[in-house]
Amino acid sequence: MSRAPSAGPEGSDVYHQAWDPRAYLRQYYTLETLSEDERANAAFLVRWLRQSGRRFRRALEFGCGPTIHHAAFLVPFVEELHLADYLPANLAEVRKWLDAAADAHDWDAQLSGILAMGQAATGTADPLQRRKADLRRRARLRSARPGLPRRHAVLRPGELRFGHRPV
Repeated sequence: MSRAPSAGPEGSDVYHQAWDPRAYLRQYYTLETLSEDERANAAFLVRWLRQSGRRFRRALEFGCGPTIHHAAFLVPFVEELHLADYLPANLAEVRKWLDAAADAHDWDAQLSGILAMGQAATGTADPLQRRKADLRRRARLRSARPGLPRRHAVLRPGELRFGHRPV
């Protein structure tokens, strides 16, 4: 009988031991454009955010994995983005990109796809560089169990939730 992996301190479960965020990024995020399902999710999210007419102080992408592209959709609508994940290795990959490390994953094709969906800032000489700078300036990394602010927007791939945490 096989045993389920034990959850516990870092390194004691299968996800800490076997997960390779770089392999995941190579497998799913080296396309020249966003996948069809990513485009559909993004179109819905951006349409809804535009129609809401709101600008949010904070948003939380919970379960960001080693990716930044979901958060990139939120940049025009929020002042501060919190990216949270269970695995430190995922957050380390995001940190590499935020710090513009030489070995960071190249998100330019995906970010260009986001801008092509009508999210480019007007009057900007280089919209891609502007989006990257805005995302790097607004993003904050958090552990798997972030303390949510009292009012928050939570983005998980495929859904956006707004809520109010009881005092």
